[in-house]
Amino acid sequence: MPCETSPFSLLDSRDIFSRFHVSGAILPKKTPIVMAFYRVFPDFRRYKRTYKSSYCTRLDAGARQIINIPAQTMLKQNKGTEMLISSAFDSGKIKVLNADDPADIRLEIPKDSNSHFYQWFHFRASGVVDTVCKFSIENAGGAAYPEGWENYRVRASYDRENWFRLPTTFDGTTLAWETEPEQDSIYFAYFAPYSMEQHADLIASVSLSPLVKTSVLGHTLDGQDMDLVEIGHGPEGRKIVWLIARQHPGETMAEWWMEGALDYLLDPDNPVARSLLDKVHFYIVPNMNPDGSKRGNLRTNASGANLNREWLDPTMEKSPEVYLVRQKMAETGMDLMMDVHGDEAIPQNFLAGFEGI
Repeated sequence: MPCETSPFSLLDSRDIFSRFHVSGAILPKKTPIVMAFYRVFPDFRRYKRTYKSSYCTRLDAGARQIINIPAQTMLKQNKGTEMLISSAFDSGKIKVLNADDPADIRLEIPKDSNSHFYQWFHFRASGVVDTVCKFSIENAGGAAYPEGWENYRVRASYDRENWFRLPTTFDGTTLAWETEPEQDSIYFAYFAPYSMEQHADLIASVSLSPLVKTSVLGHTLDGQDMDLVEIGHGPEGRKIVWLIARQHPGETMAEWWMEGALDYLLDPDNPVARSLLDKVHFYIVPNMNPDGSKRGNLRTNASGANLNREWLDPTMEKSPEVYLVRQKMAETGMDLMMDVHGDEAIPQNFLAGFEGI
């Protein structure tokens, strides 16, 4: 029997939904039905989750709807599950000093690959449902930009799609925060991550547009693709504009900005974008540092190079990302170049020129 669903306004869903969250639950037959509401955050448009049951399978792709589910799926698992801290995933990074006591979880941030920089962290705590947990990063005071911890709010997520913020304290040495997770598993990160899987999805998505040509300039030290997106194939003589982002991989907001820029330029109902594409040919590198992104680095690539310091004399051995992009720039020429960044202190993305040229 199909699920019965009905539209539900964002305002009403925010008022009614507060605690319930069912994730991929398998629903048994002959089970009492209750009504539950799933809140979807509008600023993460690709949110998708599948609900499976003996009654139906439905894909929620961002619709704000009422979902019929059995009452006992609301019940959480046993609290006796052993707590674990892990970071063995795309952009994961943390070192556990001691996690014997949930009320005193002691951590450190490892350094970037072959570098002294560190500040990015991304990890998962599991087995923590309804448990008061205190997390302390004990080497925060020695990070690349310790002033960034002032009034900092750590990013947290249960599903890795919707991220919220929790307050922290910083005493000059240790960054700490406390929470009582509503789910068995919770993720924390320095900023809302933009994984290499998301990057691959972005490239695949924009490549469907007839205005777009995608290509691979070459490969990084870890063997990842250096993706280039071209937009516009009109008459000769148009201006050449290059957009690059995320030379510093921990600045994930720079690739979020790139996603928004691509959406803007490819919107068929956007008259400004249509006019712009009549005059400009865009060359876009959404992620200048795939290796640093996947390794969970703050500022460097796999060799430890800070890429926006490599533009004068890049090499394939140390900074192939810059070498490959510079080589393509020499071929195409340029009239304007925008290098998109973000950091802890400025609440907006900003442009910062590369050094050495």
